[in-house]
Amino acid sequence: MKKLFLIFILLLLSACSIINTDRTSIQTPEVAKPPIYGKWTISKYINSYKTNDDNFQYKDIIGSDVLFASDEAMVSGDYIINPSYRTKRVNVDEYLYKKYNLNYKNLNIENKDAFAISLKQKDISNYEIIKVSDDTAFIIRNNFIFQISKTDDDLTEDQLKVDISRNREDSSGLTIENLSDKADIGLMLGLKEPNQSKLPSFNYKTLYIKFSPEGVENVYESPNILLPRKDGFYQVEIQRVSKKDEISDNLLIKKRVDPLNDRQAKEKIYQIEDNNILKNINFISEDIINIENISVEKNLRKLRIYDINNIEKKEPLQIAYFISSDDNKALIKETNDKLKDNDNIGIYRENGYWKLMGRDNASNGYFIKDFDLNIVLPNSINKYNVLNIPMTDLKKFNSKIKDAFISPDNKYLITLENTMLKIYNIGNGNIVSNAIFEREIGQDTSVIMSQWSMGRYSKLWQKEITRKN
Repeated sequence: MKKLFLIFILLLLSACSIINTDRTSIQTPEVAKPPIYGKWTISKYINSYKTNDDNFQYKDIIGSDVLFASDEAMVSGDYIINPSYRTKRVNVDEYLYKKYNLNYKNLNIENKDAFAISLKQKDISNYEIIKVSDDTAFIIRNNFIFQISKTDDDLTEDQLKVDISRNREDSSGLTIENLSDKADIGLMLGLKEPNQSKLPSFNYKTLYIKFSPEGVENVYESPNILLPRKDGFYQVEIQRVSKKDEISDNLLIKKRVDPLNDRQAKEKIYQIEDNNILKNINFISEDIINIENISVEKNLRKLRIYDINNIEKKEPLQIAYFISSDDNKALIKETNDKLKDNDNIGIYRENGYWKLMGRDNASNGYFIKDFDLNIVLPNSINKYNVLNIPMTDLKKFNSKIKDAFISPDNKYLITLENTMLKIYNIGNGNIVSNAIFEREIGQDTSVIMSQWSMGRYSKLWQKEITRKN
């Protein structure tokens, strides 16, 4: 037995001697590359929301380096230490629509298959990267989308770290994160609260939240809906009219006038009334209004969207109004085929965005089926209405949140939670847990209008809502 043991030891020692003993150091194992790696350059600004922005406005960002290493990253002056990369395969069309309310065609890409990569530092949400090919990707942050192009994929980790260090030293401090800083901003919300009555009726009011560089400057409230339009402000209200056995709602949209200006006093009033029909405003913007017409007699609820300037013609807008000229007629036909009544469309809020829906009514009127039409609404409706923190993350922060808005400078989160409207600070992508403002807004209150004002317009709107008449 001892002999067998000695033979085993000799064999083991012989095997060990096969190892090359000339090496004096052990090589560090190669670190697995992150899902996006190497040296990239910001090559283009994507005008995703069809504003007047262009590449020239972001000339100091375009051309800057974007560097991805395993334990460091640099995105145009923004240094990220110990980044966390999370990736998943997505259909770009569906993903951009559901998460950002964007049409993928704005990115000028044909392939719908892509990788969505989340780049985070600890618990701070930083950047989302949509990688559509080995050499092309898009960075999304704070309402901005930039195309990045790969310039070098062969750099080692050590070489990337040298480049990152050099970029940190040369950084001017301008990053995608601070591009959208504004001085004064304001959010005007149109709110609707159902009344507890036998017949459907609603209370409407307007809140205007004025922000200054120091924080929430003031919150103003006005009865009915105060609607900002190109030529001034309009008062929107529903008047209930009783005639014998009929009850009808009259919708009035009239310009607020200066009593000292005789010419203004003659401004036209837009109105619409249908016999024995009640009206529920679901959405209103500068140009259009979505009304739910309620026939109590027939127990029928139908949606109609009207051009405000032509509302008295009672000619509802159809799908073609919302589809850009870039899209083909096939999409219009495909969408209309989903509808039994091409006029029966409306606008609703879901996950912090305005969306277009269709409605099917059963012949007896008792059954209603509402469904998303999967069409990105025009910029005039969703301007500045972008959630940089997705609703799924907001609900993790507070499960009571049912609707939310984030200021264009990404400093404030405005939420509707049960019966309350609350405002929170946002710092470094994190929501500060304690609300800085709270106001009771009523049970089951919903938003039917949302418009942001920037710069001097925020002060003009402030002056308008505090006006007495």
